[in-house]
Amino acid sequence: MSDLIVGDAAASIGSPSSDDNLYFEGGNTPIITNVDQSALANGLATIIAMAARTGDIGTAAAPLYTECSVKLICKMMAGTFYFRCKDTTDATPLIQIGGAGNFQFVTGGTATRFEIMSASAQIAGGCLATNVRASGGNLYIVNTGSSTAQTVLHLMAGPSGGASVLTERGITTGTVEAGTLRIDNDGTAITTLNLTGSAQVAKTIIEDSGTITTLNVYGHVPDMTRLSRPITITNTNINMSLPGSFDFLANPMITFTNAATKYITQ
Repeated sequence: MSDLIVGDAAASIGSPSSDDNLYFEGGNTPIITNVDQSALANGLATIIAMAARTGDIGTAAAPLYTECSVKLICKMMAGTFYFRCKDTTDATPLIQIGGAGNFQFVTGGTATRFEIMSASAQIAGGCLATNVRASGGNLYIVNTGSSTAQTVLHLMAGPSGGASVLTERGITTGTVEAGTLRIDNDGTAITTLNLTGSAQVAKTIIEDSGTITTLNVYGHVPDMTRLSRPITITNTNINMSLPGSFDFLANPMITFTNAATKYITQ
């Protein structure tokens, strides 16, 4: 295994071997025309965009891609990294976003795990991130072209307090410990939604959703005052000590299939 370094004026990344690491170092020149994409088919281990990198990597129309199962780490402090899997059936095991730039997962393919700790990122229509962990930054999960639900969407505390996430897709298991989750998914179902963080650190806004099978209101009450259509919740577990709990249960736009299970904390 070796390291391949791409600087601002690199003409090519050469011919990487299996398990090589590819580093994009500092520079502010857009780099898509300088990268020999055919060389990326040999089996990279990791692609790392370093913090000093400020120029774009790829474009929306011509994103950087690989044919291999490569891990991708983006630490760019400016600029945008456009990335896609070569084929829509391809998967990358990890995409990890930090820094202060932008990251765009476009066109198609799957990220088995998608982590965002800062910066801004978008998972475009046709792409899927199966397990999303957000502890900072801004994340937009687009529905156009893909109706597949997020298997895991977990908002947690980070150094900046938490992430801001807008999803237009359904969710199999969602958890909001910190940060803000906004759901506007055009009537797509949610299986389980756990609201564990207190109102001081967490917020959940549901503007449009399909049925919710189980809603656990443990730490903060969801804001559902902006619902654009009626919604049905099958099972509800709610802490009645939370501010807004009574108003939530009285919302005429919500149908509770089963009576809410209520409890009070001291």
